[in-house]
Amino acid sequence: MIRHVGLSEVSVADIKDASKAFKVATVQNRFNLIDRNSSDVIDYCTIEGIGFIMVSTGGGQPYPARKAAGCVVPKIWCGNGRSEWERDLTVGYVVQAGPLKNLGFMWKNASWRNDIPSQRDQDENLLILSYSIPLL
Repeated sequence: MIRHVGLSEVSVADIKDASKAFKVATVQNRFNLIDRNSSDVIDYCTIEGIGFIMVSTGGGQPYPARKAAGCVVPKIWCGNGRSEWERDLTVGYVVQAGPLKNLGFMWKNASWRNDIPSQRDQDENLLILSYSIPLL
C-alpha cells in the first residue's frame, strides 16, 4: 500500500495535475542562492499544506561557480596521474505553519576524495538549526 507520494522537479501546473489523481505529500525541487525558479512552487506548497524539500545542486554551472554553490564537482587532475574530487550536498526545510513556524533544519554533507599519498580523504556532516524572526 502506498501511503505518501512525492514529486520532484515540477511546476505548480504539474502539482495541480497530479493532485487530480492522488494527494501530493511533498515536492522536491532545486532551490538555492543561484537558482530561485521554484519560488512560486514554494508559495503554492505553503498554501496547500504540501511539504517542500529544497535541493541545492548548483544547476550544472562551470566548475568555479559549481564549487561555490556547493554541489558535485568533477575530478581535478593534479599531475602525475593523481586526482581529487569533492561532493557537497545540502538539504533543508523550514516549518511553514504552526507553533514551530520559521524553524529551519539543514543537513550538509561533504566528501573529499583523492589519491595523493600525503593527503587523506575527508567526510563532514553538519546539522544546522535556524529560526527566522520577522523584524517588520
